[in-house]
Amino acid sequence: MSTQTKGWKIRSKLLAMVMLLVLVSIGVGAVAYYGFTQANNSLNEMHQNLVPELTKVDEIAHNVARARRYEKEFFLFSSLGKSEVFAKKQQGYLAELTQTYGLVAKTIESLHADEIGDGLGNDPDRVEMEAMLTRLEEDFFAVQKSLTPLADKLLAGSSFLEASKEYGAYKANVRNLELKSKTMRENILAKLETQKTENVLFSSQLNTLIIAVGLGAAIFGIIAGLFVSNRITVPLNILMRGIESVGKGE
Repeated sequence: MSTQTKGWKIRSKLLAMVMLLVLVSIGVGAVAYYGFTQANNSLNEMHQNLVPELTKVDEIAHNVARARRYEKEFFLFSSLGKSEVFAKKQQGYLAELTQTYGLVAKTIESLHADEIGDGLGNDPDRVEMEAMLTRLEEDFFAVQKSLTPLADKLLAGSSFLEASKEYGAYKANVRNLELKSKTMRENILAKLETQKTENVLFSSQLNTLIIAVGLGAAIFGIIAGLFVSNRITVPLNILMRGIESVGKGE
């Protein structure tokens, strides 16, 4: 085999090794970009769907608390007597109470329209969120239903003591509504935290994979470099020995 042919083969191997290392580097970069993009998109999608829903659940809790303040004023003026001034105050606070519960109804309708849980990654989670919203809505309807006879009785002139049975039913329903909204809020926060943890774990595993592949490529490059350099130096050593022999007249 001629020296020119050997040189060509050596150059071809060097080029192949460099191309392989370039391809490995591109592959590692592509995997890293895809993985981080997927994790980021998943978290962003969940935030875009669940954060507005969390805001609406907080809005429900806020309006229920606001309604309870109007409720106390309504009950207060119901127990003060039957004067015309007190009656107007009573009716005014009942109107505020009813209007505030109307805002709760609109927020629940909005959650239904947004298909709550649509941003969750799997069907069981979506079904769970929808079931929680349904139970929340049922408790809200129970509050409205129990408020009507209580308000009618108090507006008709009954004392707060005489309406204690109706108030007991109303109070129990309001507590259930408050508990459901709190549970729903905690559930959404837990879903967000779980998704965040899963993304962090995925990113950590991806980093480990990238480091492992990078180290493997580096080790391969070192071994290939040693192999190619050996293929270059051995013929050169033979050539040098031949030149030295000729120089010595051997």
